[in-house]
Amino acid sequence: MTTRYRFSIVIPAHNEAQYIGQCLTSIREGIGQRGDVEVIVVDNGSSDNTVALARGFAGVQILEFPDGKVGAVRNHGARHSRGEFLVFIDGDCLLSPDWLAHAEALIAAHPGSVFGGGCKLRPDPVWVEKYWLLSAPDRPTTLPSKLIGASILIARHTFETLGGFNEQVSSGEDSMLSDQVIQAGLPLRFDDRLSVVHLGNALTLGEFIRRQSWHAENYLSRIEDSIRDPVFLLVSVFLVCLLTALAALALLPPIGLGLLVFSLLLPLVLTAKRLLRAGFRRPPGPTALVRIYLLDLAYLVGRSLGILKGLRNRQVA
Repeated sequence: MTTRYRFSIVIPAHNEAQYIGQCLTSIREGIGQRGDVEVIVVDNGSSDNTVALARGFAGVQILEFPDGKVGAVRNHGARHSRGEFLVFIDGDCLLSPDWLAHAEALIAAHPGSVFGGGCKLRPDPVWVEKYWLLSAPDRPTTLPSKLIGASILIARHTFETLGGFNEQVSSGEDSMLSDQVIQAGLPLRFDDRLSVVHLGNALTLGEFIRRQSWHAENYLSRIEDSIRDPVFLLVSVFLVCLLTALAALALLPPIGLGLLVFSLLLPLVLTAKRLLRAGFRRPPGPTALVRIYLLDLAYLVGRSLGILKGLRNRQVA
């Protein structure tokens, strides 16, 4: 018989009216008649009817935390929870009906570990979602290499010992928690059974670029960590080469054109990496390959814009 643990599910929410109902419904279906699971929605200053919708679910605790970055929002929910294990998901995600049962089995099999899952596609995804959350046909989900806020399972005492999430960064607090886990010498395990359906993916290239820009704003504020990140180094090379190419095109067209071509080849590094991680044994068809490349190019553009914005913010400060 699987041991039952007390869980606290913490959900940060900012203007999640479009998805919070589906999120809480999926949790309610997974909890069933269990009385040892608490659900906490931490509203981060929503201007829509997120809170009203959440209040429609019996037993859901609503906390108000209008000011603060997402790490602080998650920490606030954890401080007001009682479970021995904390589950962090996002308000635009769906848990499978047996998510908690899988969580209990993993806790029993790997005591002392910190667990994470990945993101699954919703039914009928648009092409931006499909080719970003990339998986080979015979593999349902590509698991991340670091924790993502959409699916984290961690013992309360471990979370408190680590000091919780970083409250100063606007994004990346989940990846930073991964680093804290590893530095503490704790096992970090990823399991597809903890993966969630992510409803709030970017649906257009423009939205995708804006999100990547937001994610990259903190690169310079934690430069010591960033320079150890191969993706940051790739983005930096792309940004320098692209800016140099644009400047050189007017004065030294051949050099500028060469640098521009080189810049446009750099996304292929990400494309190759993502295809390998997704489990593709052979390249997909040409249409799929072009779309994957376009997303990787958009990724580098968005992250570059985020670095420039972070640099501007530092100068203003």
